[in-house]
Amino acid sequence: MQLRWWGHTIFAAGYCSVAAVTVLLLAVFRPQTDAVVMVLAGAVVVLAGGLIHEVVTRRANEQKLFERQARLRQAYEDLVDMFLKLKASKPKVAAAPKPEIKPEIKPEADPVAPAAPVPAPAPPPESPPRKPAPRMARLQTPPPLSPADAETATMIREALAEERVEAFLQPIVGLPGRKPRFFEVLSRIRLPNDTLVLPNQFLAVAEHEKLLSAIDEICLARAAGMIRETDRHKHAIGFFCNVSALTLGAGPFLDRFLGGGGDPQSLRSKLVIEMSQRDLVAEMASSVSAVTELSGVGFHFSMDRVEALDIDVPALLSHSVKYLKLNCSLFIQPDTRNAAMSLKHRLEEQSICVILEKLETERQLLDLEDLGLDLVQGYLFGEPRLSRRTS
Repeated sequence: MQLRWWGHTIFAAGYCSVAAVTVLLLAVFRPQTDAVVMVLAGAVVVLAGGLIHEVVTRRANEQKLFERQARLRQAYEDLVDMFLKLKASKPKVAAAPKPEIKPEIKPEADPVAPAAPVPAPAPPPESPPRKPAPRMARLQTPPPLSPADAETATMIREALAEERVEAFLQPIVGLPGRKPRFFEVLSRIRLPNDTLVLPNQFLAVAEHEKLLSAIDEICLARAAGMIRETDRHKHAIGFFCNVSALTLGAGPFLDRFLGGGGDPQSLRSKLVIEMSQRDLVAEMASSVSAVTELSGVGFHFSMDRVEALDIDVPALLSHSVKYLKLNCSLFIQPDTRNAAMSLKHRLEEQSICVILEKLETERQLLDLEDLGLDLVQGYLFGEPRLSRRTS
């Protein structure tokens, strides 16, 4: 039972009235009772009533939370069911790729056998390098998509064509005040029925189909628009934006990004380019990389999706990596806590800020209170919200 304000008022008035009646009855039927005892008896009744009031209110609030959790769980299950039905709703499309896969495999197998006669018309010095080249191309060719992934690829292309790729913002807050210091720009795909598709459901397919760069550019454009908006309102807020190595490696994109509109200094100071550990380490190991070029003109980077804790911290510093995100579970689980603490100390010695992410409950925050956290992120401090499109 959820009490409203008038319900609390009636409840409190009730046990206060009982206390007053108790004092009155003592005064009438036991006049010899000391006045202090009468007052204490009334106070005991008020305290007992207040305790019952508090228990009832707490149980009502717990019931409300349980009901909300049940509704959220049901909504999530409905979303999963809807997505599975969407995948299964086109059986003919799912069968279409099967006959196409066979002719692609046969040409790959056939050229390997007649490899000897192929170089005959070509000059002898060119024939040796031409043999391994097709083989390397075959080895690097990604496997064909499954029927479900093919539908996902179609969904992504339609969303890009119809401008249904949305940018959501999740705050990165500073402790202890919990005031937003940054917002992370997260991509979502909105289906025609307004259902949202999360990144873990489409990013792998988008990367396979070379569509990830288009999604990244949309999020970067939204981030640049929001930076211009915050500049107009004199807001000192920054934005993290996820970018893949595939996107940064595209020469035309880098030229457009470095030569785009707006205040270049504001963009460099407020935009943090976030990359996965795998992509960022590969970029730092390359002698010619977009990370080196962007860090050279003043952009800062953040590393996320950390899988290995043996990180070359000086290399991060030399490539303008100013932030590193770590899952809070690394500091909670006994088998990873020591390694995570050691990494945190090494990063802080080089003035690289550690951002703890995936914080969902107050209990987790309490368990990590001894870390002296500065920046944190998670549903505890705010869930991703749809950003307002700016010009």
